Amino acid sequence: MKKKPSETFLAMPQSKKKAIIYDITTDSDDLDVFEKRIHETERLLQTYGAEVKLKILHRRAHRASRSFIGFATLENLLGQAKRLGANLLVLGDSVIPRQIYAVEHYIEEFCRIEKSIPKIEVWDRIGLIIRIFKQHAKTAEAKLQTDLASLRYFGPRIYGMGDELSQQAGGIGTRGLGETNTEIMKRHLAGRKKRILQKIEQLSKAKAMQRSKRSSAVMKNIALIGYTNAGKSMLFSALTKRPALIENKLFATLDSYTHKVYLPKICRNILLSDTIGFIENLPPSLLDAFRSTLEETIQADLLLHVVDLSSEYFMKEIHAVNETLSQLSLDNKPRLIVFNKMDALNKNDLLVNEHVKNALSGNDCVFISAKKQQNLDKLTSSIVDILYGARLSPRLKLVPSLQQA
Repeated sequence: MKKKPSETFLAMPQSKKKAIIYDITTDSDDLDVFEKRIHETERLLQTYGAEVKLKILHRRAHRASRSFIGFATLENLLGQAKRLGANLLVLGDSVIPRQIYAVEHYIEEFCRIEKSIPKIEVWDRIGLIIRIFKQHAKTAEAKLQTDLASLRYFGPRIYGMGDELSQQAGGIGTRGLGETNTEIMKRHLAGRKKRILQKIEQLSKAKAMQRSKRSSAVMKNIALIGYTNAGKSMLFSALTKRPALIENKLFATLDSYTHKVYLPKICRNILLSDTIGFIENLPPSLLDAFRSTLEETIQADLLLHVVDLSSEYFMKEIHAVNETLSQLSLDNKPRLIVFNKMDALNKNDLLVNEHVKNALSGNDCVFISAKKQQNLDKLTSSIVDILYGARLSPRLKLVPSLQQA
């Protein structure tokens, strides 16, 4: 009997992963950008549940086009993996399928000769993010969207993974004489993708009806947006007085949650939605997969852009969120900048508030601590002023003096 292709792309972690992170920067690159990226990759691995054994940021004249890593460097990494007991190599960038395959093929051949080296998996940054999505997806919609992201990202990688997929399948019980396994797999993946999209569309229609009913109640809609782990869920809980998943992890929330918030200043209710966090260089395919979840953001009357003020990279994170909003065509959506985690700053650090205020002249912003529930009254007052007053916040503009390199 012909074996049906597996329905599971991403297995949940069976044992503790011990990882080596490898990234490349060239002489023309901004070193700070890559140091931030490798730090973020480490945090992503910790969120996944892996132990980071070694981080390498390799500065070289150019990137190896065939394999991302030069084979001499890869051989050295395998020696480090043997010494440290690592079983996972994570490439800090998004890597095309043929590069992943070239690295995996080289490792396989090398381990065939050096039998003392353990089996090592190879992931790239986006593959790691999707695996985290797989861990954190709880609702039916989030699971479907994660499956769709998996298909779009990992599906093409299957097409080049070994000669066994290019062999022809012929004979009784097969779809067609001379049809390759690659073609069979492509058809299987296309059918599965179609089924997932149909289910997501059904859920989206149900959510659209819910939004329509809420609109008939003449309540304004507000969406929390921001870089992952900026404290959106904690702020959602503080404003709605409802429990929410609050973890010091990246992408802890993948689903959208909506609840009423009472504004005592005008004796009205509004609707507040929490949704998936953003991250730098999210590929359009991932945004497309989660578009139905992001509909709460797209349909909102106001965006609360939550910023982790305690992060040394908070200005870069603001820019990353702006780029994502541009991809979603939300550049002109009214927004309020909410600088969160004031409680994590000391008195000297708080002086940065004045610096930030000067940089954001002409934009609405407020400084709060969702954890300590500080300045929430100022936040709700600002929301009232924007939603029911004459002011609307334009796209966030930054003066050159505060734009971090």
